[in-house]
Amino acid sequence: MTISFEGLSSLVLLNIIIGLAVMAGGIFAAAFGYSLFRFVLAVIGFMVGFSVASSLTRNLDPTVSLFISLGAGIVLAGLGFALIRIGQYIAGALLGMVVALVVLGLLQVQSGGVLDLAGLAVGLGIGAFAGRFFGDIIILTATSFIGAYGIVLGWFIAFSSNTTGNLSSALIINIVTIVLMLAIALVGGFGQYMLYRRIRVRRV
Repeated sequence: MTISFEGLSSLVLLNIIIGLAVMAGGIFAAAFGYSLFRFVLAVIGFMVGFSVASSLTRNLDPTVSLFISLGAGIVLAGLGFALIRIGQYIAGALLGMVVALVVLGLLQVQSGGVLDLAGLAVGLGIGAFAGRFFGDIIILTATSFIGAYGIVLGWFIAFSSNTTGNLSSALIINIVTIVLMLAIALVGGFGQYMLYRRIRVRRV
């Protein structure tokens, strides 16, 4: 059987490639968030930067939005890799941002609007503040949920017919996607927790 890409636009093919890359990053974060946290921070930084920039630039030309989103993702990836010393704050902030993105999507708040920006800012602030109190557990929790978000987002970017323009339009937030994210996060979190316990035992 021959697989043909004839009839697919270059933008659709690019969406598939980006979607698969985001899914791979999500799997990496959900599975190895605690043990390889420095590298996962870079991956998470890229996913969040890409997702937020795509959401905020959805009214621009799709190609322009794509390059802005890629640039934002690369910048946040570099920052995430470099700022490992405040990783707990960053993990908490990113977890708060993902929760805000899900809630805003569920409420169908207009992307790029005042409420959208305010919601993201509140999520960032609350998450960063909470990160200082939970230690390693916030890293485990945040990477599990952020990884789950990346897996679902990547799937929709790559394969959803809803991706007609800006990539942020791909992910549809509803009960099904929320349950799917929770299920993936629980599986990833359980695996990470078992590894976390082994690491703690070795340290003792």
